[in-house]
Amino acid sequence: MNAIKKTIAGWACVTAFCLGAVGAEQSIDKVTRKDRKVLAVQDGKMGPLTRAVSFAGEIKVSTNGIITLANGKERELKDGQTLTKDGLLYNPDGSVAPVIDHVTVRNGRVYVVNDGQPTALAQNMVFPNGSVLSADGTLRVPGGRIVRLLDGHVLKLDGTPLEAKDTVSVMDGKVIVQKDGGLIKLASSQRITMNDGSQVFGNGVVVGRDGRTVTIKEGETITLEGPVLSAR
Repeated sequence: MNAIKKTIAGWACVTAFCLGAVGAEQSIDKVTRKDRKVLAVQDGKMGPLTRAVSFAGEIKVSTNGIITLANGKERELKDGQTLTKDGLLYNPDGSVAPVIDHVTVRNGRVYVVNDGQPTALAQNMVFPNGSVLSADGTLRVPGGRIVRLLDGHVLKLDGTPLEAKDTVSVMDGKVIVQKDGGLIKLASSQRITMNDGSQVFGNGVVVGRDGRTVTIKEGETITLEGPVLSAR
């Protein structure tokens, strides 16, 4: 299958499975691990990662697939995972999350993710900017404004919102979507509306808000805009 690195009606496709030369002098788009090999992808070409690379947010990836973030613990890029230069970690089950430490909401519970390990928030969390996050997902910002965090919302540990992402994947002939922080497997006759207004069908067809369509192939994952953090 040819490598794909493009945007179709706002959908970013992140799969890449063709081998080719990756120039050392070029910036690398992503690093992936496949069949225990650490590979770099640049402009749709894939080849062995021959030098350590740095991505946004003080993220470094060594040639043996070890990821380090600033002064955080080392962690290993696992088989089937892909780390993109914007700091998103794509998992083989179709889920995606920031690789940096962050706060997120899943199934109504707030989790603090450090070095890839989530811990449920048990008491109020005070951010450097003075905002206070409660375990029920209520965020009180300076000045009294209240923000309600919902499933799929993501914050940095300094309280800054991160752009949430949804995904659509096809694995073993089944369409799997990540929406609001959870994974949903669609039956062939099902349809679901994503956070950006796109319609995803169980046969792999995705229809954007502008009417454009794309059909996701086996092994591919596309990224959509996720839930938007709103205030009241």
